[in-house]
Amino acid sequence: MDEQYPAKWVPTVRPNLKFAKGLIDLIEKYCQPHFVMAEIGVWQGESTSWFAANCKTVHGIDPHPDEGVETANTPDSLKDGKPILVRRMFELRCRVHKNIVYHQMTSEMASKLFAAGQLDMVYIDGDHAYKAVKQDILLWKGKIKKGGIIAGHDYNLKGVRQAVTEELGKPIEVFTITHGCLNCER
Repeated sequence: MDEQYPAKWVPTVRPNLKFAKGLIDLIEKYCQPHFVMAEIGVWQGESTSWFAANCKTVHGIDPHPDEGVETANTPDSLKDGKPILVRRMFELRCRVHKNIVYHQMTSEMASKLFAAGQLDMVYIDGDHAYKAVKQDILLWKGKIKKGGIIAGHDYNLKGVRQAVTEELGKPIEVFTITHGCLNCER
């Protein structure tokens, strides 16, 4: 294992350091062992497994609608030389974590499962279109405890940045160019 990763982080697949650096910084600074959180958009489960190594419970939410979608054709995503399906990759990465609760549904459907102020943290990394990000923020910000964290991925994208700024204001901190962390006060 690469020495740049904390010892308790046992990735099931070798992570992409370029992608991971900002997320690791965010998790180490803000996540707590008692946190119950939701990750909107789990895709292949890389960030889900890292949250699970640092939080009490992670609710992973993704519709994974097309079981025919393959992962990128990289050594980490190949089994016997064949591409692995996205949902299967999620299952492989997250199988070692018993504290992940997977919800195969849309963000809107999943938001109805949680009471106001129930979560310590929400991480938004679903549909990156402006309207979708704005909807996710509106659906989930009320589910976060007072003083809790709302964070997300791809803050460098215009639509994401616009939705975040309109609904939450300027981030209190941005980790690398793609990982933004915002404190959500209710």
